Amino acid sequence: MTSRTVLHRTVAGRVASSGAVSRGAVLRGAVPRGAVLRGAVPRGAVLRGAVRAGPRCGICSAVISSRHRHLLDESRRALLCGCPACHASPADDRIRPVPDRYLEFPGDVPAQETWDDLRAPAGLALVTRTAESLVVCGPAPGGAAESELPGTVWDRLVARHPAFATLSPGVEALLMRRAGCFLVPIDACYELAGLLRTSWRGFDGGQGAQGSLTMFFARLRARCL
Repeated sequence: MTSRTVLHRTVAGRVASSGAVSRGAVLRGAVPRGAVLRGAVPRGAVLRGAVRAGPRCGICSAVISSRHRHLLDESRRALLCGCPACHASPADDRIRPVPDRYLEFPGDVPAQETWDDLRAPAGLALVTRTAESLVVCGPAPGGAAESELPGTVWDRLVARHPAFATLSPGVEALLMRRAGCFLVPIDACYELAGLLRTSWRGFDGGQGAQGSLTMFFARLRARCL
């Protein structure tokens, strides 16, 4: 299927390096289409003395730390902020906790056949799974290019890299580059999308994008330790 350029105009702001997600941020494919972040900043929530309350849980409305976890509401295709209790035991079967799992596969360097299957000539790809297909996002001069590929591509990918089979559809993603691969929570993809949207120029991204990506993958590697 032909890649289509995604300009990400609905993204309200860059994701902080901590991995928190900007309110309203949408990443097509990586997060279910139409996904929004709910509960990040409660509307009109103010403490006495004009001190704003922190972010709130998107389920129970409890005030939570800025370094909180997220949940995926599959019925609304929304990414929610979550308190520890709601993240540990969601009350609704349609709400899935986003794992806090970061894995590096330094020995799993994608073969050229893998890049050909993923249609990612720039050597950088974000791979997620749906029930029926595989969604691949990669950098492009206009922002990010997205392709929806048949499930047989995933079968071939796992045959070459068996460790990838542990990926949880919907809530985790593979970040693949020529030097190696990572398995990350889906909310970590917002930061990468912000980097591509704001700094990628031309085919190879330019010096600014390459420097930002180097720091981004260094942070991922530190989370894997």
